Amino acid sequence: MDKEELRKEILEHFNSLLKKRQELLSKGWENFTETVKKALDDFNLHIKVDLSPEVPENIEPIINIIPLAGGEAVKPSNTVYLIAGVRSMREEVSQSRLITHLLEAVSRLTNRVLLFVVKENNLIGWDGRGFENMEELDFRRIVIPVSSKTTLGKVIESHEIYIGEFPKEIGDDKVMLALGGQRPSQVLILPIVVKGKPVGLVYCDELPDESTIRNPEEIEILVSYAEAMVELLPVRSKYLKEKKEKKAAKYVVAEEKKTETSTRVGEDTARRMPTLEEEIKTTPDEELEVVAEEKAPEIVEVEEEEKVSRTETGEIPAMTEEERKLHEVARRKAKVLVSDIMLYNAEKIEEGKRKGSIYNELKDEIKLAIEIYKRKVDPRVKIDYLYKELLDKLAGGDPTLLQGYPGV
Repeated sequence: MDKEELRKEILEHFNSLLKKRQELLSKGWENFTETVKKALDDFNLHIKVDLSPEVPENIEPIINIIPLAGGEAVKPSNTVYLIAGVRSMREEVSQSRLITHLLEAVSRLTNRVLLFVVKENNLIGWDGRGFENMEELDFRRIVIPVSSKTTLGKVIESHEIYIGEFPKEIGDDKVMLALGGQRPSQVLILPIVVKGKPVGLVYCDELPDESTIRNPEEIEILVSYAEAMVELLPVRSKYLKEKKEKKAAKYVVAEEKKTETSTRVGEDTARRMPTLEEEIKTTPDEELEVVAEEKAPEIVEVEEEEKVSRTETGEIPAMTEEERKLHEVARRKAKVLVSDIMLYNAEKIEEGKRKGSIYNELKDEIKLAIEIYKRKVDPRVKIDYLYKELLDKLAGGDPTLLQGYPGV
């Protein structure tokens, strides 16, 4: 065998070895990618992280996902909270809920936050977070004239952000007393300006830590985004309404075809399925002012089943005017919450009906609604209007579809 033949044979041998190695590497890579894909799928099935500000504890799974080298948990960065706030506001079509999401998002970045709305040349407390022993009704009692000599009024008139020491003017002392009496080291006050008009104000401080404002840039971004989303609400509402109408029209056409077919094969009375609009009965999109929640609810007759107790003679005592108002607010809150569930989860609702359990299919959404309902409704209202609304609108009166609902 001459040198050339020997060289060719050696090359062929090494080429053969190289080819086998490449095949092994290729197969190994396929196995590796398949394993990673399966792990990610399993992760998505078992770790469902909801960044909605309405459920702050659901951010906790993120904290434990990536441990540090020393085994300590990674704390979410401000970017995580910022993205969560932006996503929650981006999906809203109700102005009052959008502002609620803004409040929840800011509360993740500062110890105390209070949101005011402008009404008839007054700043009226709307809601807050982090204020000890203060509830929503306590905030609503705070009324500050815009024209008064306070820093809050100056921010509204100038449309400019204030960050610095808590001012010591007479008017500001009254504000401090209304917020609990402690004087914070530093405050951040941002106006909410829509179409050149101030409609609200965000007040932040770091009590009880008495430190300086830690995340002013992130808070300013959230407020600016909320301003933009409020301006876009009419456009978004119109788009979603048209989208819903188109979907309803397609549903009707499909059901009419199904009805015609069933009639042709000999059914005496083919049952026409209700249209999506008839079945879902969503409340019309609310054209809310920022202070819509301030309007007194319309007083209506309370049905017999809503009158909680009977006298010894069997008569049902009439409710007081205050009780009627509390029940009407609870009923209205329940309708809004259920309408939101229906608007964004039509497919899950249908799947739940098919499987025989709407509650299991919408467990996360219903638990979130329960949490909001309990926070917003006076505890003196003993009737669970949220359950009644879910039973009527989602389950069509069939309680078996809501088995698992807390307390039922």
